[in-house]
Order: sequence, then structure tokens, then C-alpha cells
Amino acid sequence: MNIEASIAEHLRYDTVDRKVYWIKHPRRTTSNGLEAGNINNSGYRKLKFQNKQYLVHRIAWLLHFGKWPEGELDHINGDKLNNKIENLRDVSHKVNLQNRTKPTSLNKTGFVGVVKRRNKYQAYIHRGGKQIYLGLFTTPELAHKAYKEKAHDLTQSRPECGGCLEPIRDCRKPARLDGNLGSRGEQVRQVRQSHPGW
Repeated sequence: MNIEASIAEHLRYDTVDRKVYWIKHPRRTTSNGLEAGNINNSGYRKLKFQNKQYLVHRIAWLLHFGKWPEGELDHINGDKLNNKIENLRDVSHKVNLQNRTKPTSLNKTGFVGVVKRRNKYQAYIHRGGKQIYLGLFTTPELAHKAYKEKAHDLTQSRPECGGCLEPIRDCRKPARLDGNLGSRGEQVRQVRQSHPGW
């Protein structure tokens, strides 16, 4: 029996509350009918099935459509636990990265698309493998506003990205207070890992 058929035999996707439940749990000590999975450190619900970890939103997609997604699944509203089919879209890795809402750990401003340049804040966005300069601003909030407007414009003009994602989510996270990001070499290594073309 292939894995897809085995998953369909053991799990079900509830079309009313949009969650995945066990029909027949592999462990006989666990009750059937329980919601499948636990929340991992990244905030996604995951489950273990036949000694392999699966993200529950991918299982929901499989059970609903009868096939695995071709690319990555993007949570349209940014809520990693909202696994309603209408909140999931099958996209490429590149498109999924464009929908991120939190800056990397190297970003000291606390805003996506904003870096500090001396006493100003530079806004930028990445599209098509290139960095687009959006200007210098007096505050990180103004720079981030420019980023969000450009992201909105670019998303509206590219239907392959799923159209405009209204409302544009707030991409701010609190800036690190300790400022300790490790050595410069470690920072460069992290950037190179997250941007393989550099």
C-alpha cells in the first residue's frame, strides 16, 4: 500500500472545522477521533506517521485534493495553524519567501525590507533575483511603509503569485534588545545560507 492510501486510511480532513483527525491511530493506546499532530517549534502542526514527520497542512491538502501539493503550501493569512483549504495555496519556494512576515535574525531594525544606513533607514525588496532600492527614510516605519507599498504593487501585477494578498500583513517584530548576533563571520555564513546566489 502506498503512503497516500495509508494516510487516507488512518486520517481524515474534516470539511466543517477544517482540521485533520485520526480515524485509526497507529498506536492502540491513543484514542481515535483526536486531532492529529502537535505544534512544532516553528509554529506549524506536525504529525509522525510510519516513522516520518509530516506537516499537517500538507496532509490536509492531500486528503482534500487526493494528491500532494506540487510546491510549497503558503498560509495566505499568515496563520500557520489555520489549515483551511481556502487559506492554503500551492506556490513555488520563491513566491512563499515573498510572503514572509518576519525579518531575519540579522535584521536589527525589526522590519522586513529595512536596514539601517548610518543615521537613515534604507528600504529594499527582492524580486527576480535582484535587490530593488526603494530609498532612504528618516524612520524605520516610513521605510517599511515603502516596502509594503512596493510589495503590494508587485504582487498585484503578478497573477502567478496568487494576486494581491489583502490586507498586507504587518511585518514587524520587536528588535532584539541585546544586539548580540554573534561574530561577523557567523552573520555572513547565515546570509550566504539563506541567499545561495551570493
